Amino acid sequence: MNIEFLYSQSFESSDQIYHDAIIDKESKYDFSNNIRMCDLELLNVNRNRETFNTFLDARDYIHSMLLKRKTLFIQVDEFYLPYSNQFEKFHTNHSNILLDYSIENEQYNYQIKDNVGLHFGEYSYSDQVLMMAFDNTTCLKHVTDYTINLQDAVEDLKLEFRKKTRDYFKGFNDNGLLYKKFLELLNNGTDQEIANELEQYGNAFGLISGSRSAFNSFLNIVYKDDNIDFESLAECFKTAYVLMVSLYRAIYTKQIQREQFHHHCMKIMDSELRFLNNSKNSLLM
Repeated sequence: MNIEFLYSQSFESSDQIYHDAIIDKESKYDFSNNIRMCDLELLNVNRNRETFNTFLDARDYIHSMLLKRKTLFIQVDEFYLPYSNQFEKFHTNHSNILLDYSIENEQYNYQIKDNVGLHFGEYSYSDQVLMMAFDNTTCLKHVTDYTINLQDAVEDLKLEFRKKTRDYFKGFNDNGLLYKKFLELLNNGTDQEIANELEQYGNAFGLISGSRSAFNSFLNIVYKDDNIDFESLAECFKTAYVLMVSLYRAIYTKQIQREQFHHHCMKIMDSELRFLNNSKNSLLM
């Protein structure tokens, strides 16, 4: 089963992201149109979840499932994963993905997916690294896989997700509040006022990038036979990622690049508007 079906139901309005990231100052949250487990069960997709006390207890089970070409979801404390060095390290429980195990190199092919920024990448980790991450999570230590019960369930899923997308966009409304407020800050705020908001807006544009990137993956799977052009959506999440990185960099360099920030924000607004205008009718058909 393609993991994008589980992770990519996420085109959140910029209004909602502004409220969550800037007003409430939340660093992570669930997007409103994520697929739920109850939806999958109705579509003949079963979740198999095993609980273990330690990684050593789970290792043989993990190896046997990966040899069967199963994609596994495991709970880890991201503090212990090397990729987190590129961000501010802190302890956080997160569900991530094991794709394969290399017997020759004794390493796991491990995939990161997150809804903040483009934290979508594959890494190779040893037993020791995953042992630390798995054993130190404070939640139940799950290893999960999903099984499609019917051969035609994938097509059923695609049809159901199309329906969910239609229903979602019928009620979708976005006034571009995040973009307007950010441009207002750039136009009227002092350098210090902008500096005070860099982390919050970096997180907000990370959520924009993650949301649009995930939804782009979803659309290219579910609508891959419809010849719909989602190039403007790809442009949107790539530019949002660049802006996110620029804002976080400015925290350390102390240099406020107003014109650069303004240019990126306007480009995001333009590409997102083109996506909604050009593709929304196609998605509602």
